This record gives sequence, structure tokens and C-alpha cells, in this order.
Amino acid sequence: TGCYAELSPADLRDLPGVEMVAGNRAKEHLLDDLLAPVPPATTLTPAVRPRTRALVKIQDGCDNACTYCIIHVARGEQRSRPAGEVLDDVRARLAAGYQEIVLTGVHVGAYGRDRAGGPPEPDLWGLVARILAETPVPRLRLSSVEPWDLPREALALWEDPRLCRHL
Repeated sequence: TGCYAELSPADLRDLPGVEMVAGNRAKEHLLDDLLAPVPPATTLTPAVRPRTRALVKIQDGCDNACTYCIIHVARGEQRSRPAGEVLDDVRARLAAGYQEIVLTGVHVGAYGRDRAGGPPEPDLWGLVARILAETPVPRLRLSSVEPWDLPREALALWEDPRLCRHL
């Protein structure tokens, strides 16, 4: 599965022992294809010894076509998860005992841009503000954010000490 499976599925199918090849979009349904139905991610059960940090994927894909990068081909166009789903995932992970949430994706700073013209959804900074306002998250961290995706007004979010001072 993953980018190689997306770009060269025939090469992988020819390898000994390979029974299934799943591209990036098929990964989300991989467990459904292989196992009996499992509960959605929002019904996490508390772990005996949970890790401190939980990753919450907020988007996938990229609309940039950088000459050095194959991601826009392998992962496809930018796709942001609805803010309500992200908030549900954050709450579920906090209920499971996690102390830090890391918002991840391929192009995190572009979160929400693909939803223009659709139902109103926040951009990354609106999502961060909602998570800080609507959850008791002890620590919120962002994965890589490009400098051009950080507007000056977003800097005010770091007044909340729960937002980790790391980009």
C-alpha cells in the first residue's frame, strides 16, 4: 500500500507472496476489505498504557505540482476532512488518555482550501482555534507548515500555552 502501490501497482502484483495492492485512496478501506467490520476511529477504547502523543490526520493530497515531488500524482488532489470529524477524533483520543494531539497531513497549511464553494469549513487556523476552544486538549502540535501558509493573524493563537511553539 502507499505511494509505490499507487504509482506502480503492476510491479507489486508480480512480486511473490503479494495478494493485494492498495493505492492511497484504498488504504482508508483496507481493514474493511481484509477483516470483519471494525469500529470507527471515533470509538477508541482507553489503552492500558496509552502513548502520550496521538496523530490526527486532517487532510491528504496536494494541489501543488512541485517539479521535485511526486506526491500530487501519488496522493491526488487536496482533500480536507470535515472539521466536525476532526474534532470528534480529537475528543476520542483525549478520552483514550492521550495528552498531545498532532495535526498531520501532506499539506497541513492548505487545510480547508479544497472546500471553497462548499459548506462553510474553517481553514487550518480556524480549525486550530476550534480545537483549543472546544476541547480540553493539554497540548496541540502542528506537523510541517510552510512559511507561506502562516498568516500574521494566526500568530495570536500561540497566546494559548496549549498550542506547542513548534512549526
